[in-house]
Amino acid sequence: MKTCFVFAVFALLSIMPFIAHAASREADMWLTDPLLQAYAQHGLPHGGIAEDGAAGKNANTPEAMQLAAQARGLDSIQYGIAAQKHFAVQDGVNAFKWAFDRQAADGAFGTANFTEVLNFLGAYGQAVTLLNDAGQDASALEAYAPKVKLAVANGKYRQGQAIWESRMKNNLSSSQIFSAALALHFANLADRTLQSDDMAAKWLDEGLRLRKGDGVLPEKGGRNASAQENSLKYLCLYALYGDNGTKAAILPALRDGFAWLAAQIQPDLTLATAAAPVKSSGKQVAPKRAVPLAFVLWSHLGGGEAARQTAQKLAGIP
Repeated sequence: MKTCFVFAVFALLSIMPFIAHAASREADMWLTDPLLQAYAQHGLPHGGIAEDGAAGKNANTPEAMQLAAQARGLDSIQYGIAAQKHFAVQDGVNAFKWAFDRQAADGAFGTANFTEVLNFLGAYGQAVTLLNDAGQDASALEAYAPKVKLAVANGKYRQGQAIWESRMKNNLSSSQIFSAALALHFANLADRTLQSDDMAAKWLDEGLRLRKGDGVLPEKGGRNASAQENSLKYLCLYALYGDNGTKAAILPALRDGFAWLAAQIQPDLTLATAAAPVKSSGKQVAPKRAVPLAFVLWSHLGGGEAARQTAQKLAGIP
């Protein structure tokens, strides 16, 4: 989940009727926040995106497309805009184009399942939104908007959504619920005829209802600091793009959730072992280092100086 921006005069784009608007706060952050720019510089050696847009293993085995790898195009676009590296922006655009050019006539992306397709479409929608908000030319990506509707209409996607929703009722995962809600929201921004915001709002509400009194956003009934970090990042982005009512509903979860997460960060900047996930084998996963992105986003939504200090420490910026 990420972004881009420049204070510029926005031109009307010719390929699709997309109305330019004032840069989003997310776009402003990627363009002007020194912490996000430092984060982008660190992430720039993104690698893994070939000249033709194939990402990761797709460069060597395109016939077995891994759709999740192509969604990394969003990271490349975000980093490229923040660091003013046009080649990185173009790499990201090419990554999305590579996948859409291999989409089947019925809308399927190879063997990709529902969550893979949804996350890819959400990343695509966010990329288009960011490019426009940053005053960049998004027309090459906007041309693929009809393929979003084609993907959502695919029978396998519909069936997968029903299975996913059923599974979530019995194996609740806050991070997956918020990720899905955000992806639907961004897909709707790319093609408003999808009218998927009602479903996005429903999943957002369901995820918020899971919140514990101490701020924990539960992961399959437990406490998982790494998943909490992801959930809070998704919620920050949703708040940035949502209306005032949506933002008001999300802010209490952000306030309490970040307070809990900050307490899990150890002196070596890893997340507390007690809050780490446990494998099905019973072995605990090795502590994971916390990352600054979520705290930077939170600093712009109410976290203030405390969140910025945490982000700065995590980014290794003196």
